[in-house]
Amino acid sequence: MTFTDLESTVSRKCPGCGSNIVYEPKFKSIVCHSCGGVFEVGTLNSKGSFKIPDTGKMLREGQTFKCDSCGAEVETDENTAATTCAFCGSPALVKSRLTNMYRPDAIIPFKVSRKEAEDLFTKFVSGAKRLPADYKNAKLKQKLTGLYVPFWLVDGKVHLAVDASAYRTRTEAASKVRETYAVTRSLDFNLRKVPFDGAKKISDRLMEAIEPFDTSEMIPFDGRLLQGFFAQKYDLTPIDMNERIQDRFYGYAMDEIALLFDGYEEFSVIANEADFSDYKITYCLMPVWFLNYEYNGLYYQFAINGQTGEVAGKLPEKETVFTKIADKIKYHFSAPPRLSALMVFLIACPIVAIIMSLILSSSDMSDSQSSTYIGVFKILAIIALLACIYIDSRMTSYVKHRNVLEQEQEKTTPYELDKRPEVFEYYDGGNKTDIVKEDKLISVMIIAQYDDSGWHNCCIPVYTGSDTKDFKAT
Repeated sequence: MTFTDLESTVSRKCPGCGSNIVYEPKFKSIVCHSCGGVFEVGTLNSKGSFKIPDTGKMLREGQTFKCDSCGAEVETDENTAATTCAFCGSPALVKSRLTNMYRPDAIIPFKVSRKEAEDLFTKFVSGAKRLPADYKNAKLKQKLTGLYVPFWLVDGKVHLAVDASAYRTRTEAASKVRETYAVTRSLDFNLRKVPFDGAKKISDRLMEAIEPFDTSEMIPFDGRLLQGFFAQKYDLTPIDMNERIQDRFYGYAMDEIALLFDGYEEFSVIANEADFSDYKITYCLMPVWFLNYEYNGLYYQFAINGQTGEVAGKLPEKETVFTKIADKIKYHFSAPPRLSALMVFLIACPIVAIIMSLILSSSDMSDSQSSTYIGVFKILAIIALLACIYIDSRMTSYVKHRNVLEQEQEKTTPYELDKRPEVFEYYDGGNKTDIVKEDKLISVMIIAQYDDSGWHNCCIPVYTGSDTKDFKAT
């Protein structure tokens, strides 16, 4: 791909809908953010699409609840009531009639009952220490919400090309010989139904931790299965999540590298490149038992896979006197520099005032003058202390607010969760996997020799010719 190819391509319009198109570096492709089309640079040949499947709008009997506090919106049937928001706990819910929306392609029904979900929650927290007092309260597990979470299931083809140096050692008579090869590997494989949740209010890592879902039990969408449960409305489309999709596909491609070097003891990657194509999207509702717990300004999300019973979440730890002191120190050191400097100055003021008062009280100054100065210093000390208390509260509030924002953006997270499933969970065995191997011998060296006293390390070149020996790897 040349700059001229790129410049001439992005100046054109989308072949599918006529909208403007842009180059996405992570995809190494041209993407239309209007219709979701993905195209090759230069030719604009299709590489798949992130377009939402058009299954038609649907209008069925039901209702929606929108939280005035956090903006989360869920839908349910007419007979199911909601009193608090499942995501922030606010009771400020606005009820309205269900409106037109895209009909999901498929749904996976709940298999884990409420009783089983509550038992799994109880088991999960039973061995935990330092929990807040109300976390083991029976009323808390009753707040578990049966929620159908919107997922985009992505199919795609992965092409991986790797150049590396690889090494193997063999023993010949009284010598150990090390062979070095220039190795080229090309791998083409398909991924099927890789899930990405389309809800901003739910942690992506949390949803990955309760994977995998068994998509063989996925059935065509049936609105009757929503009775007694809530369905989260998606607020992220596949085109909004293109970087997430790309990063996960790229991670799965990198996981395959080690499998390409069977027969070698070591290898060192010189260059690798991954490309993705043939994207296909399925819109599916997945069953999740969900609980969101707010503690000290942070939200702790807990989830149970409503199909398999897989549990994930991070439990909050109760504050003690020692943790509060440690938090205060952490807050002060992580606050803005100017605020910290002002805090130090104000803390120093009453100390200086006390010292000056002691000096004046022991000086030759008259009692009336000394009392006046000491009174002024006391007033200044009190003002400085009050200012310290106010700024301390502001600093604490600032840092807590920043932590909440970081948690929502997932720059940092309080969750210590299981890793997402390995690539084999989404390997598409129905499509052919192609592997091309080419190995070139570039050097042979004796690295050890044996005599009456044993093995001795050495470094004796045997073959370092400029003409490489080519052969197809078996």
